[in-house]
Amino acid sequence: MCGALFWEARHIRTDTTRKRSRTSGKKALLLVEVSPAPPAFLLLLALAAGSLGSALCPSRALANYVVDGIARHPAPVVAGNAAARPSGAPIAKRKLRQSLYVHSAIVIVPSFFLGRFFRSYSNALCRRHVGSVARRMGTNRANACNFRLGLGYQHTQGRLVLRGGLEHTRLHMPDSNWLGKRERISAADLTQIRLHLTALRVGALFEFPLARGLSSRRRRHLDVSWRVGGNVGLGFLGGGIYRTKLGSQTSQCTLRGLGDLSVCRPYRPLEFNEAGRSTPYFAHCESGHCNEADLIRAGRTRQRGLPSVVPIANLVTGPRFEMGRLGLALEMSVGVGIGLGIALDTRLKTTH
Repeated sequence: MCGALFWEARHIRTDTTRKRSRTSGKKALLLVEVSPAPPAFLLLLALAAGSLGSALCPSRALANYVVDGIARHPAPVVAGNAAARPSGAPIAKRKLRQSLYVHSAIVIVPSFFLGRFFRSYSNALCRRHVGSVARRMGTNRANACNFRLGLGYQHTQGRLVLRGGLEHTRLHMPDSNWLGKRERISAADLTQIRLHLTALRVGALFEFPLARGLSSRRRRHLDVSWRVGGNVGLGFLGGGIYRTKLGSQTSQCTLRGLGDLSVCRPYRPLEFNEAGRSTPYFAHCESGHCNEADLIRAGRTRQRGLPSVVPIANLVTGPRFEMGRLGLALEMSVGVGIGLGIALDTRLKTTH
């Protein structure tokens, strides 16, 4: 619209009161001739014309001149609507970082949570032997681990980190006998939990700087910060929960020994033999696992009523270390379970 606008204050004259404007082609030359006036008025007029030119043509360098003994040098032009900064003042920068990240974690369901509903149960605590505290809460086996692996994208603007991604969580428990809170030992059943969860989640984190510019051996700066935030999403549940009743032959089972599958194992009587008596049939179990075919013969069933889609919400906190384009975060998430893991991210783009 404006093409090229040139304000030349050297055409300001003091011997006439006429005003002329001439426009030709793509260039507009504005000539203003005013009557004699104090130097201050000329200065204000020149500055007003320069501001008008900067607003109309921010991409074209405009020169403002003040004549008749006042200063004669170009005035700085600032793009957009920002005001002119004093010479030497630092430019305020707001970092916008876009990056990809991958994270993994160990997921643990606290024993005190399961102990509120079961007298005896198994839990994935990544331990070969059950600790004394977990055993008092009802845990009879703990030799399994659950992992979470995810990939996502995150956008950082100042201290706010927005991210979203896809993750997969393994939810398995050691094969063991589970007993309800108010049930007798004869009601225990061999429970096999074989679940997995695939989730889409989004989250927001706030990053608080702890240290900036720590030196390293390669003379790169190491930034340390602390993150606090949370995630929400939807999870798609797969797999199943399988139960096999122990049967009536549970006289050798005790509450403390329900985790020993070599003693407390599913039982089912066979057909009557030639002598007219039934021979008890026990599933073959060793090393904490029972033969699948034997469990099917003993009447294993799959639990029904499990939801296929579940909501997900957790809190996340932990430190983050950044050096160059790489970042490493140690994260602890708290939801239905507790996740302890790491997250690696690499910066794709940074703008100011």
